[in-house]
Amino acid sequence: MNKNILLMGLLILLGISCRKTYEDISIINNPDPPKVEIETNIIGLVQDQYGQAVLNAKVSIGNTITLTDKNGYFRFQKVYISKDQDFLKIESPNYFVSYQSIEGLPGDLSFTRCILEERIFTNKFSSDADAIYTYNHLYEVYIPADALMKSDGSLFHGTYKVAPKYKDSSITRELQSGVITLDEKNSKKLLHIQHHLGIEVRSIETGEPLYFSKSIQVKYNINTSHLSPLVQSYSFNTKESKWKYNGQVTLEPNQLSIITNNPEQIAIGVSYSYTTCEGMAIFNKNNGMSFSRIANSLNGQSIHNTRIQYSGKFKLFVVQDKYQEMIFQDECQGVNSVFSVNVNQLPIVKDLIVDNPLNFAIELSGKAIYCDGSPITEGYILAKNKANQSIVFPITSQGIFNSLFFSCNKLDMLYTATDLVNDRTSEIITTSSVNNSNSTFRICENKVSSIARFSFNHIDTSYSICRVRKISNPNSPNVIFIFEYGSNGIFTEKLILERLNNPTTGNYWRLTSSSFISATYQLKEIIDDPEIFFFELGGVQMLECNLPKVIIEDQSSMKKYTTDLVFFRAIIQ
Repeated sequence: MNKNILLMGLLILLGISCRKTYEDISIINNPDPPKVEIETNIIGLVQDQYGQAVLNAKVSIGNTITLTDKNGYFRFQKVYISKDQDFLKIESPNYFVSYQSIEGLPGDLSFTRCILEERIFTNKFSSDADAIYTYNHLYEVYIPADALMKSDGSLFHGTYKVAPKYKDSSITRELQSGVITLDEKNSKKLLHIQHHLGIEVRSIETGEPLYFSKSIQVKYNINTSHLSPLVQSYSFNTKESKWKYNGQVTLEPNQLSIITNNPEQIAIGVSYSYTTCEGMAIFNKNNGMSFSRIANSLNGQSIHNTRIQYSGKFKLFVVQDKYQEMIFQDECQGVNSVFSVNVNQLPIVKDLIVDNPLNFAIELSGKAIYCDGSPITEGYILAKNKANQSIVFPITSQGIFNSLFFSCNKLDMLYTATDLVNDRTSEIITTSSVNNSNSTFRICENKVSSIARFSFNHIDTSYSICRVRKISNPNSPNVIFIFEYGSNGIFTEKLILERLNNPTTGNYWRLTSSSFISATYQLKEIIDDPEIFFFELGGVQMLECNLPKVIIEDQSSMKKYTTDLVFFRAIIQ
C-alpha cells in the first residue's frame, strides 16, 4: 500500500515536472522545406523608379534574408533555389513589395536589378458601400460593399485607401519577362507577360494591408489592338511564390477587363509549352558575357528575357515547336545581336559568339587594392552611366575583377569599388580616364583625407576630394602635376601645374587647365613659387601644395583678383 502511494506521488511529481518543462518550451512549427534543387549565388541592386539606390531594403528568397547597402547592393551566397525559376521578394517602407524572377545555374553567380515603385494612395472609401476606384484614366476598379478582410480572415469595417501599381512604364520594362506559371489545367507553362497591373488596399485607421473576400472587376484602359485573343490573366500567389491562372480576359477597344479576388499582382499574357536552351555566350572569342541581357524573340516579341551568368553560361526558356531567335540586348533592352534557334533539336544547347555588337560594349578589368597594396578580398565593382543604368561585378579573393557593359549610348561610365569587409568605397573613376584592360581601384582608410581649398575676394570654397598625378623624367628638370578635385565622390575640376626649365633664367612655374566653381573662375598666373611637400599617411602617398599668391580671373566679368589661399592636400595616384 505504501509502495503504491509512493509510486503515485512520484508519477504526480513527474507529471508536474513534465508540464512545467513543456510550458517553458517555445514550439515552432517549421514550414515545409522549400523545393530546392540547385545551390547557387546571387548578387543584385535595388533601385527606385528614378534609378536611385534603396538603402536597407529587405531582400529574401525562401527563409534567407539580407539587407541592401548604400548602393542598393545585396548578395546571397550558396543559397538554394528552384531549378527552373525562383522569385526574390523585395520590401522597403513607402514602396510596393516586389517579386523579381531569378534563374540560376549550379555553383554559378547571377545578377538581377530590382526596381521598386513608390506607393502612393490616391483615394479613400467606406467599406460598407459599393465603390468605383479610378486612376488617371488607366484603372477602373469596381469594389462591392463588405468585400474586404483582414489578414486573419475577419471582415473589415472602416475606411480604406487604394494605391495603383505599375504607373511608370520604366518599371514594367524592367519586370517584363517570361515567367513559369501554372495554367488552368495546373500544367507548367511559360507565360509571356504583356502587361502588369495591380492595386494595394490598406486600412486608413491602422495602415494594415487588406485583402478581398469577394471577386471584383478590374478594367485597364490601354490600346488592346496589339493583344492576342489568347491572352489570359494570371496572379502571383505570395504564399507559394508562384504565378497561377486567374481567369479569362475580356477585350474591348482600348480596354481589357478581368474578374479577380487577388488584384495585388496581376499579369496579362499568353502561355506556351516550353523547353530550356542552355549554352555559353562569348564576346570577342575569349571573354564570357557576364550579366549581359539575353532573350528569345517570337514574331518580333521578346518572350523570356534574363541575364547571362557570371561564367558566361546562360539558361533561356524557349517556346516549343515555334521558330524563334535569340537576341542579346543592351541595358535599355535594345537589340544587340541576333541568333536563330532550332527548337527541333532536344536538348537545346547553343554556344554563341558575339564579334560585332551593334551597340556600345564597354569592358573594364583590373584589380582592387588597399593603399598598402594588399588585395581587397571581398567586394564589388559598381558600374553605372549618367542615365543611372547600373550593374555590379564581383571582386575575387585575389582582388581581380572583370566587367562587360552593353550601354545604350556613348555616355561615360562611372565606376567605384566597394570593400564589403570594412564598408569603404573607392573614389569614382570614368571610362574616359582609365585603362580598360588594366585599371586599379584603391581603397584607403577613412583617416586619410584630401582637400582642395581656394580663398579670394571674400570667397572661400573647398572640395572634399583631391588627387594628383606626377609626371616627370629623371633626365629632365621639367615636372607636371595634374590635380583633380571635386565633391561627393566625383572629380569635376582640374588644375595642371608645370615646372619648366629655361637654360638662361632657370626654373619657372605656370598653370594650365585651371578652373573651379564649375569653371566660373580660372587661375591665370603664379606670383610666388609653390610650396610642395611629399609625405606618407597610413600607407598612402600624399602631397601638399600651397600656392601663396595667384592671379585669378572671373570668367564672366573678366575681373582679376589676387588669391589669399590656394591649397591642395592630394592623394598621389
